[in-house]
Amino acid sequence: MTPINKKKLLTGIAACVVVTGIVAFANNANFINDLLAPPTQTAAATAPLQKNLPQKPATSEVSAKPAVPSKININTASADQLMTLHGIGQSKADAIIAYRTTHGLFYQPSDITKVKGIGPAMLAAMQDKITVGNVTPPIVSPDRSSAHTVTTGHVVITSLMVGDVHASTNEYIELYNASSDTIDLSGWSVKKKSSSGSISTLVSPTHFSGIIIPSSKYLLLASSGYTGSVSADITWPASYSFSQKNNALMLYDKSGTLIDTVSWSAIPPGNSYVRVSPDGSAFVVGTSTLHNSVN
Repeated sequence: MTPINKKKLLTGIAACVVVTGIVAFANNANFINDLLAPPTQTAAATAPLQKNLPQKPATSEVSAKPAVPSKININTASADQLMTLHGIGQSKADAIIAYRTTHGLFYQPSDITKVKGIGPAMLAAMQDKITVGNVTPPIVSPDRSSAHTVTTGHVVITSLMVGDVHASTNEYIELYNASSDTIDLSGWSVKKKSSSGSISTLVSPTHFSGIIIPSSKYLLLASSGYTGSVSADITWPASYSFSQKNNALMLYDKSGTLIDTVSWSAIPPGNSYVRVSPDGSAFVVGTSTLHNSVN
């Protein structure tokens, strides 16, 4: 190869290297620009992200009503809850709430019939739908002094003594309440009838003032000269006495009604005259176990 041709060859090779370098640099510049440019997203690319965003409820959507319990507690239910029961409208719901406000809790479902306007038929229709919850009725001790007290009743003379060999004033009368009521003896009296038929007061109404005798309980009346071991509940003056022969005793209530009477022909000194049964009228001479208001 001639020197001229060799020079041309080298010149051509150099030109190719320069052109190749320029093209490579241009390509590298575009790659760098692509790296530095902010990313762009198409609508299709953003669609999945939008689907995953939380959606606001439509303004026309109605909130769900609270669930109705399986049984309505009539002690705590609101008027709206009560009105879900068969036959209960606004007025009866208000009446139920007013009743429990005034009278307290219902202790069994049937107590709802205490509300005016709710009867057995309505109760039967709602029986399986109501409850009173976990409530315990209060324990109420009977008040024998007032709630069940009457002023007359079946009080009887169960035993009496007209003196003994030591003291003619050792007299007593035992009373027994044979009724189911507590009886207020205020205003009652005991009178005696002598062999001549005259009647006088032995135990005056003043002595019975405020005296209460519960059902199936006793009361012991005695002369102030009584010496027995069982304490008397009421005493009368020793100057008032009755006889061992041909006398009678009469028990009167406050209205003057004769409640019980006992008569005898003779009672030996130191013996009692005892009623055989509280429900009977027969008496026998003998001895008896005395009772007063506390035994």
